[in-house]
Amino acid sequence: DISKSFPGVRALDGVSFDLRPGEVHALLGENGAGKSTLVKIMSGVYRPDTGSVRVDGREVTITAPPEAQALGIVPVHQELHLEPYLTVAENIFLGRQPTGRFGLIDHGRMRREAQKTIDGLGVSLDPAATVQSLSVAQRQIIAIARAASSTARIVIFDEPTSALTDRETDLLFDLIERLKAQGLGIVYISHRLEEIFRLCDRVTVFRDGQMAGQKDVSETNLRELIAMMVGRDISDLFRKEAAEIGDVDPVPYESDQMTHSAVVDREGNAVANTYTLNFSYGLGLVADGTGVLLNNELDDFAAKPGAPNAFGLVGGKANAPGPKKRPLSSMTPTIVLKDGKPEIVTGSPGGPRIITTVLEQISDLIDHGMNAAEAMEAPRFHHQWLPDELRVERGLSLDTIRLLRDKGQNVVVGGTLGSVATIQIFEGLMMGAADSRQRGTAAVGW
Repeated sequence: DISKSFPGVRALDGVSFDLRPGEVHALLGENGAGKSTLVKIMSGVYRPDTGSVRVDGREVTITAPPEAQALGIVPVHQELHLEPYLTVAENIFLGRQPTGRFGLIDHGRMRREAQKTIDGLGVSLDPAATVQSLSVAQRQIIAIARAASSTARIVIFDEPTSALTDRETDLLFDLIERLKAQGLGIVYISHRLEEIFRLCDRVTVFRDGQMAGQKDVSETNLRELIAMMVGRDISDLFRKEAAEIGDVDPVPYESDQMTHSAVVDREGNAVANTYTLNFSYGLGLVADGTGVLLNNELDDFAAKPGAPNAFGLVGGKANAPGPKKRPLSSMTPTIVLKDGKPEIVTGSPGGPRIITTVLEQISDLIDHGMNAAEAMEAPRFHHQWLPDELRVERGLSLDTIRLLRDKGQNVVVGGTLGSVATIQIFEGLMMGAADSRQRGTAAVGW
């Protein structure tokens, strides 16, 4: 039973975790549940206050990462810690390069062994290529190859798909299956619950530093895992209270700022509304072939009534600029439909980055498999055409920023970008999230 405390925080409180050869064991929990602390104990970054670590039933003391690696415990971190100006082969064998006569590095042998390792993973990668020229997915292959080329017995994957496309995720899962077939034990950490059911054999859930439960994946379901994560049945998250439906006043109220609201009831009926300083805009247009429901009117940024805007469009008096008015972008409010039913209800209350903010929410939810809360907290970016720069929020990984700059982007790291409110409907469940970047936002379920 492992426990670990930091000043004012009990990160782990008597937890247990076991791993068998040739299995993928998921470690699941909300942020702050203790997953990362346990992994750092396993990999030698932290030492437990109480409890023990056993390998093959034998108690071991791990005081530093090299000791963990000597035992065959190899983490593949979300931050890959690769050297961008070295080659693929040099990164795979970093710190344990093969040597020849006089103790000099044998580069030819290193490239051959790197190629053999890469071939064993069933992928195509040039061992002589520099890391800075590779995609995030290819860089992750290097980290896996580094583990495969060592005496690894346990490989720990910490949020490995966070920056991958669906196709790249499929490749990663194929690689993990190969490692599993070789008898390695895999610890898999992810917030994406659908990945647990697709890849893993067992799942252990942590909550508030304690073990909330352990299940064979074949014997559990999404609702049960969420209940273990939050400590109550998912149905308890939504209290149904009787309420009478009254008359709706369509007259815009006076406000000194834009607002956005999204509402979904338990039957799946959805409303998204963005209230601008000059009118309230509802929904009425489905973008052809996309399933994305857009607002039925939008300001055209004209300088004055009857004058063409930058796109050659002529607007009317309602679109004229004036005190306390802001233009409305074409991505708010937005409802994304799946099989004719709402899947995402979202929108932004204003600012110059509405389109990128809302599109990133939709992409994070659909393309990257995040839930609404994760998508809300994910670092954002915005390409500003004048001046020509890619603005990103603090918190975007250094590997990603470095890769963008290597691709020629003028990356500027700064403050918060945009504001958004989102409701996600999945598997009969709902999750709402409002932007913590802005004061006065809220997500309420009932």
